[in-house]
Amino acid sequence: MTSIILGRISGGALEEGPLAPSAAAAKVRVGGWWYYRAIGRFVVDPAQRQDGEMKRSAFVGTWRLVSLEMRKPDGQVSYLLGRDAVGYIMYTEDGYMSVAMMSGDRPKFAAGDFRRGTTEEKVAAADTYVSYCGRYEIRDDKIIHHIAVSFFPNWVGVEQERLFEFSGGRLSLSTPPFLAEGVQQTAHLVWERV
Repeated sequence: MTSIILGRISGGALEEGPLAPSAAAAKVRVGGWWYYRAIGRFVVDPAQRQDGEMKRSAFVGTWRLVSLEMRKPDGQVSYLLGRDAVGYIMYTEDGYMSVAMMSGDRPKFAAGDFRRGTTEEKVAAADTYVSYCGRYEIRDDKIIHHIAVSFFPNWVGVEQERLFEFSGGRLSLSTPPFLAEGVQQTAHLVWERV
């Protein structure tokens, strides 16, 4: 297990902290942070740690979906999960996130058994739901979701980048273009803090 060790870093060199200045160390950039690695331990520049913690604290908590728009290159707007889409995204202090979104009017399975839906019921359920979770990190004006579990199997092990903006108690997330319904589109999501 890697431990995080704080020490004072000045002019690119570790001046104080648990690791001696003579210890073999390599400067490593992970996300937007510089680490000094020596003997399996990392030393974080305290100024960068404070900046990252301030950004992280703005995300931490639970947010409710306000809107989800898909935008095509020609400017056409559509609603992947309908105008009545509902969902939540959560960010934890220790760097984990989870999101679940669905259409507001999803039909129920006739059998009432989540493993015994008809093929048509299962397809409709899959077409109206998005969910994934994993770790997150902040890089400048982007938040990166490192997906570990996803309803869509192709996203497992993938980094998903989002531009973010905070305004009036709301969080806006926008994606780079990705393939949806056979067309490259961008997603624009607005969330409000719960």
